[in-house]
Amino acid sequence: MDRNEFPHLNDSQYESVRKMAGNFGMEALQS
Repeated sequence: MDRNEFPHLNDSQYESVRKMAGNFGMEALQS
């Protein structure tokens, strides 16, 4: 995931989005 894909988000918003995407990816791998 690239920071440049989300120019409308500030850093803290981007971090939370990245965390959610990471958690989602982990669950997808485990299932």
